[in-house]
Amino acid sequence: MHIGRLLKGYLLSDTNVNIYIDKVFRYKISINHSAIHLLNETLKRVLNIVKKGFLINEKKITFDFNYYKKISNEQLFIIEQLMNNEIIKQNIISIKKLSRQDKKNIQLVCIGKEGSYSIEFCNGTHINNTKNIVNFCIVSERSVSKGIRRIEALTNKKAIHYIFKNNLIVKNISYNIKQNIKNIEKNILNIINKQKIYIDNLKRLKKIKIKQLIKKLLNQMFYLFEYKILIKNIKIEYKKDLFLILNKILNFILNKSILILYYIKNNSIYVVIKITKDCLNIIQYSVILKTNQNIIYNNNNEFSYIKTSSILYIKKIKNKIKNILKK
Repeated sequence: MHIGRLLKGYLLSDTNVNIYIDKVFRYKISINHSAIHLLNETLKRVLNIVKKGFLINEKKITFDFNYYKKISNEQLFIIEQLMNNEIIKQNIISIKKLSRQDKKNIQLVCIGKEGSYSIEFCNGTHINNTKNIVNFCIVSERSVSKGIRRIEALTNKKAIHYIFKNNLIVKNISYNIKQNIKNIEKNILNIINKQKIYIDNLKRLKKIKIKQLIKKLLNQMFYLFEYKILIKNIKIEYKKDLFLILNKILNFILNKSILILYYIKNNSIYVVIKITKDCLNIIQYSVILKTNQNIIYNNNNEFSYIKTSSILYIKKIKNKIKNILKK
């Protein structure tokens, strides 16, 4: 069945039409269709896979198959090598038409002499020699569902263009990091390892700074009657650190405490408020949060997280707490 689209004019049921095949488009499809058969057999030999589905268009090949782990770069390289070896061999692709009892014709696609490389049933359109594929390269490999992986690949001029483009990228990287292209992989791995060490050191320093900050904050807590209060502007890099610091402080504080930590960035003030459970019968989040400010998260049993643009809001909360506790 062929589906078409009428671009202009109109059609009636008895209208005579002339049908033309876009030979260039069909040839590109034929190349990728034959390449799918070649890829299927190659993957069977290398990974012992079972085909689960494929999609062919004039631009690329998409091939799904069963496999339960990530395919290594070395395995992908072997697959590409085997594919291109068969292309270089200029294997004949022959079509054998078989008749069935129901009089429907089916085709047997044979790659290599008498199907020495691959034999499959297929009624699609094909090229007559693997040399017409010209080149094959894999552009991606990934998991699409449990036990199913997908390879996307290019053929012909698109594959060559992709390879040249990647070579140019490698040369540019080599130039920018001022390293010989022969040793580029080793040098990039060294750079990555140094970066990991640098990041680990930053994380270690951050932990030390937070530990020192928590010690300082604990010393800055003050008593209002029998309640421990902490209202403090914290200079941190990320607002998520507010919660980290809050939880660390709570490891040292068990009861009768009210904590208000805030962080200022780009004219916005992020406030996190924590009232210990034994204080909730005296002072509640709903009372001190009577405001038009943006309440990002509010859980009366845990904490409240607010975004505001006015430092006066912090002072209002502080005064509310004092007035409630005085009663």
